[in-house]
Amino acid sequence: MFSKDKSLCGSLWLKAALNLPLEVSFRLGMAPFIAGDLLKACAACAVYWRFKGAN
Repeated sequence: MFSKDKSLCGSLWLKAALNLPLEVSFRLGMAPFIAGDLLKACAACAVYWRFKGAN
């Protein structure tokens, strides 16, 4: 969740610094990281279930 908040703040900073529309700043500053964050979340779930089943 912290990563998302940090990306959102970065996108807003990008919007302000480069005078971009909100949609463009979102696509440049946040969208490229969504796939990686989803992959990390899936990996964390897999590790959790793997160790939970080990007990």
